[in-house]
Amino acid sequence: MADSCQFGPCSEAFQKMKHELLEEWHAFRTELLRDIKLHMQGLPTSDATSPELAKVQQDKGQVAEEDEGQQSGDVAVTPQAASVAAAPRVLELDQGAEVTPPRKRRRVQQDETPNPKASGVQEEGDRWLLPNFQICEQLGRGSYGTVCKAVDTRKRRPVPVAVKKMANVFAWHPADAKRALREVAILSKLKHENIVKLCDVVVPCRTSACEDIYIVMEACDSDLDKLFCSGINLMPRQMKKLTYTLLCGVNYLHSASIWHRDLKPANCLFNHQARRLTRDLTDHVVTRFWRAPELILLQKNYTEAIDMWSVGCIFAEILGMRKGMQIHERGPLFRGAVCLPLSPDQRECWPGSDEPEQHDQLNMIFDILGTPEPEEVEQLDGDARSYVERFTEREGKGLEFPGVETTAMNLLRRLLRFSPQERISAAYALQCGWFDRVRSQAMERPAPNFISLDFENEPEMNESRLREEFLELWM
Repeated sequence: MADSCQFGPCSEAFQKMKHELLEEWHAFRTELLRDIKLHMQGLPTSDATSPELAKVQQDKGQVAEEDEGQQSGDVAVTPQAASVAAAPRVLELDQGAEVTPPRKRRRVQQDETPNPKASGVQEEGDRWLLPNFQICEQLGRGSYGTVCKAVDTRKRRPVPVAVKKMANVFAWHPADAKRALREVAILSKLKHENIVKLCDVVVPCRTSACEDIYIVMEACDSDLDKLFCSGINLMPRQMKKLTYTLLCGVNYLHSASIWHRDLKPANCLFNHQARRLTRDLTDHVVTRFWRAPELILLQKNYTEAIDMWSVGCIFAEILGMRKGMQIHERGPLFRGAVCLPLSPDQRECWPGSDEPEQHDQLNMIFDILGTPEPEEVEQLDGDARSYVERFTEREGKGLEFPGVETTAMNLLRRLLRFSPQERISAAYALQCGWFDRVRSQAMERPAPNFISLDFENEPEMNESRLREEFLELWM
């Protein structure tokens, strides 16, 4: 009996290894949360004031301005069963306009009592009519509203939650309101530990006077963007865990026929257990640094491979946190200053410019990966093909990550293929041997079925239908 347990769970060697791994993990978690907290409070961390980091942060800030004029497509539907593929999983709009809900707020009715805890959280004149929740602080603004940290005063939820207020949602353009409804409806159907959990949909009143919708979601401690800007380094196992959980979340989305379309570090959340959570399903089509070539080139028939390019870009930033790397050496892999033809002030250069912009996003990609092969260029539409052919042919300097394991580099190269047909899927990437020490079969499970929405094929939804669908989610 003793022999059979020599290397089993009851053996001394096994227990010793388990103890050492737990100690290593708890030490990392404590240090990570401390540094992230300091960073979020604006306190100095190592190299936090470096001019290189400041430049990266400035570049990231400029991306939002550029993207105001970018185009995005309609919701993509796979041919397999009218299953929904959400535009950016941090949603945006078609024909280029980002959702900008009306700023004018309605007056509070006499029988409504504003939440006093919410004063000062949002812009002047805005009130949060959210019974049973105490609003703590504003976390940020998204395409569809303001997000605040809150606590359920009924104590049903012992931990804080994130609440998104969609103000005056029924006064938006019907297409915009439908996209907001789609985001909430999709979240309500996703059940995976690596996807942000939708806790509740709160409609303050069930009458026609109700104009605001509150989306209550799982709150997380931080996101990968803040982690990348911190002064800490990651051990190999920690880099594997972050990348693996990212892939598990994306694999679940794709198996449900959902395409995120805006994967970037700021949309990759994690909690105190370093569990990675995907958030924000929108119609926005990927922020510049993480945007796939086929989106840059306005190819209409793109697939879920656009998400895999974004995963590759995020994976490269995770590898940039390895031991020995300084904070000024980090940042997006492809850091273009403009993105033709999506940059509003550069569109006149498409496709007639004689020479592509030196700091164009696509040019930055070619500097590293090299220009595509002729057979890859032939797969592009006419204008896109002509534009790519104007770039100076080059091999590229290659992906340089000294000290990174060969299996990890092979995975990165297969994620960052120019041709979407040659880019590997999330399910295929999860089979990489690099993840063997952190693998969990339960996390790799696909969705039980494709997600479809009953209202998706309705050409137009009036206010009455929108209210009906939102109320159905609430009940």
